[in-house]
Amino acid sequence: MTAVLGGIALRARVRWRLRIMSYSVSERAHEIGIRMSMGAQTNDILRMVLRSGMTLTVLGLAIGLPVAFV
Repeated sequence: MTAVLGGIALRARVRWRLRIMSYSVSERAHEIGIRMSMGAQTNDILRMVLRSGMTLTVLGLAIGLPVAFV
């Protein structure tokens, strides 16, 4: 039963993360367009987007893990 609830929670968290990343990219579409027109490679843009997502993930882990084990 716990595994099922954990799986549901994980799936919900992944969907939330995808929505946040989608919103971030849509908000930065103008900036991304300017960077691409100035010569940025696709890998540079991908790295920029992934870095912002990983920053949120690491910050969430840094806050969540200590709280979970207290």
